[in-house]
Amino acid sequence: MRPKYFEIAVPTTGGAYSAGNCVGGLLAIPYPTGFDQWVLKNIYVVDQANQGAELFLNFFRSKPAGTFTDQAGITFTAADSLLLVASVEVLAANYKTSGTMAIADTAYSIGGFTVCPTDGTPPLMYVVMTTSGTPTYGAGSGATSKLRLAGSVLVDQR
Repeated sequence: MRPKYFEIAVPTTGGAYSAGNCVGGLLAIPYPTGFDQWVLKNIYVVDQANQGAELFLNFFRSKPAGTFTDQAGITFTAADSLLLVASVEVLAANYKTSGTMAIADTAYSIGGFTVCPTDGTPPLMYVVMTTSGTPTYGAGSGATSKLRLAGSVLVDQR
């Protein structure tokens, strides 16, 4: 297995979030085709707004059918629980401030989990984040996003 890296700009809305709000909506971790499986090893949360808010990241092996709107409560369907592969908690204590941003590394809390496509499609994972705090990230998406997820995976090539 060899390492590969990814990064996702999390689209956020202006104003304060409330506890239990979804952060960024339904996010996809895209991955190049040609791999039978991949193992998620770590996730970094790069918080350029320096909020350091506790986040819960729920990982799904296929696209969940629930309702996941940024800055709103989330609604999972009964079928979504069958797609859930892991849930990772990013504690406020996990963040370290670097200049004007906060960075959290979850390498020690994940421990690694494997994603294998079950329907013949390339490995793709979905993430839904919620917060238990009241962060204010500011509006942004793409290059202007104030919140990013980055991480590394190990891949097996076909």
